[in-house]
Amino acid sequence: MIGMYAFAYPNMIVEHYTAERGLPNNIVNCTLKGQDGFIWFGTWYGLCSFDGSKFRSYDNHDGFYSTDIPPRKIQRIVEDKNGFLWIKTIDRKLYLFDKRHESFHAVYDDVKEYSENIQIIKIQTTEDGDVLLLTKDKSLLRAYTDKEGKITMKQLHDSRPNVNVYDMRLKHNIFCETAEFINWIGMDYQILSLRKGEALKDKPADFIQKKVSANPDQFTCASYNSKFLWLGDKKGHIYSIDPQNGVVNRYEIPEIKQPVSNLLVTESGLMYITTNEGAYEYNIGYKQLTKLPFTIPEKDNGIIFYDKYDKVWFQEGNQALTYYDPLNRSHHRFTFPNQNAIGNFEMQDAGEQGMFFMTPGGEILLFDREKLEMTRINQLKPFSDDLPNQLFFHLLLDKDGILWLASTSSGVYRLNFPKKQFQLLTEVSPSPVVPERSTSWNQGIRALFQAQNGDIWVGTRWQALYRLDRNGQVKQIFSDKNYLLEPYIILWKTKTVIFGFPPRETGLLKPNRT
Repeated sequence: MIGMYAFAYPNMIVEHYTAERGLPNNIVNCTLKGQDGFIWFGTWYGLCSFDGSKFRSYDNHDGFYSTDIPPRKIQRIVEDKNGFLWIKTIDRKLYLFDKRHESFHAVYDDVKEYSENIQIIKIQTTEDGDVLLLTKDKSLLRAYTDKEGKITMKQLHDSRPNVNVYDMRLKHNIFCETAEFINWIGMDYQILSLRKGEALKDKPADFIQKKVSANPDQFTCASYNSKFLWLGDKKGHIYSIDPQNGVVNRYEIPEIKQPVSNLLVTESGLMYITTNEGAYEYNIGYKQLTKLPFTIPEKDNGIIFYDKYDKVWFQEGNQALTYYDPLNRSHHRFTFPNQNAIGNFEMQDAGEQGMFFMTPGGEILLFDREKLEMTRINQLKPFSDDLPNQLFFHLLLDKDGILWLASTSSGVYRLNFPKKQFQLLTEVSPSPVVPERSTSWNQGIRALFQAQNGDIWVGTRWQALYRLDRNGQVKQIFSDKNYLLEPYIILWKTKTVIFGFPPRETGLLKPNRT
């Protein structure tokens, strides 16, 4: 079925946008929510925007642009700190789009100054809103614009000595420095580029590299948390690098002597490591190593990441995801339904709504945190009634909690997940505190407070204080005859006392909480 439809599914509303609704083409490769609030789509026939009600295409229908402008077959869109869109096409050309003037600029001469081969194989943004570019001959460039759209570029690393000439692929992972940046380029083209702190501005460009190793080709993986760049090497060593001051720490774990396939360090100081001998959890503070009860095959080794609930995930290439709960040391493995590869693995964390994953095979999976179950979205009724075997190129969870899915052939799906409906709590009290006042207890609420343990404290006009669990069930009632005043404010003062402030009297009431 072509067009737009909406389905009601438990906590899910789906809308389908196609070329008949304004998309330039039904093949949509990428999606971006811009600083302007618009949704931007990169399609087979070019760039378009969506303002919430209608689409706008930036095409060549007036014959105004040259042959290559506007770009078609768009594969990737990123936005820099000044709101300019950087567009990469499938044929590895690069363009800059000025939203204010609705104009395109082919980024050619800007790149050619630093690279013999101007084909771009990867673009991504940095934390401070600049753009990283990796060329086909593996020059790593950092680009940024001024407010007028003038482009400035810096070459962070020339990787040509590290490239196999016959296939133009990297021979090994690269760790390098410039006067301003610490850079790491993985063979899978993962890129990290961190700006050095003021303490390093007068140090030599290779100050940190010399402290880490004289052999930059020994590094196997890298990750970054809020403070440090972490590196693993071929000998099982792990390094932390502080980009602000250049402090380097080396961790030697006697039990790990194999090359580190991947690693992740959480904010709480837990390190997760994979090698060809297994997966490990290492407590940095206690120097305690625990081997995890599962193995990630080296040939399928993918990224490690943790979600908003501090659960750790291990990707197995095109094969599966393994979920690990550090609290109870339980794990669950979820096999990908389609193990072919048409794109990259992506994930989005929607908090209480769950986790969304796009597998390399183009399947969209939804993880239910409560049930610890994985569901294929394209098998749910909103999709199965349309195209049950739909595959996707890209997913985006915007700041409003809307999930956008760019399909391989059927346009765009918009998924809205409404918040859980309100529940009216009625007659949960066994009996009225004052028998003659048979009105429901919750019809005279004067004060509410949630304690750290999740309990809800309710002050009512019926001379009582209620303690409820997070589901609304009454756990305790404080209705002593001393409580003759109506509590208007409830304040958690200590671990053992609740203070109630009366509305028109002075003093504090202190019911014991046992």
